[in-house]
Amino acid sequence: MLIFSLVSIDCFSQTPLTIDDIFTANNRYRVNFGVNYFNDSDFQPLTNFRSNIDIIDKNFGLSYGYTKNIESSINLFHSYIQERLSQFGNRATNDARGTKRANFGASHKISADNNTPALIGLFRVGYLSNPTWDKVAFSGTLGLVTYRSYDPILLSVSVLAQDTQEFQVNGDNIKQGMRVSINSAISFAINSHITLTSGLKMQWQQGQKLIVVELL
Repeated sequence: MLIFSLVSIDCFSQTPLTIDDIFTANNRYRVNFGVNYFNDSDFQPLTNFRSNIDIIDKNFGLSYGYTKNIESSINLFHSYIQERLSQFGNRATNDARGTKRANFGASHKISADNNTPALIGLFRVGYLSNPTWDKVAFSGTLGLVTYRSYDPILLSVSVLAQDTQEFQVNGDNIKQGMRVSINSAISFAINSHITLTSGLKMQWQQGQKLIVVELL
């Protein structure tokens, strides 16, 4: 009986999870920090080629609430990539600092979570830098996010559309296609400090275009 009682307490949230917890309060700051790790391995038996790659993404964000319904933010991202290759006893390791990104944006709470789900509109301008590019590029993102709270569960769906300025690789101009993504997530507030989140992301990406300029 004691074990069941402990489980019941741990799984019950004492903190209501609302849209106001997502938005930064008026004249207040909020700091976010995160680290994501990704690993992928591949082996081709016919050529005895094996590859293994590690990707570590780090991000830092700062948000400020101008008003109760308007929030501005800046987010910095940096990725580290290590690739290990082997074939017939020959081994090689490639290290790259990867892409550096920065986002500057603003969000506006269009409607609150009351009789209808909460709705937020957002706009972001991005800065992109990659060691393999000859110059940096900028991007623009428009999106809508909707939330619905069923304490202690928060459901959310976001739709984002992003377009990126063309960049150069070895002197060639490359234009990335439009990117549209749909993100759905479910969050569970364990207490006032810990929230568990899981979700599904779907993304559509147009093919890149190589822009050729010929001088006659």
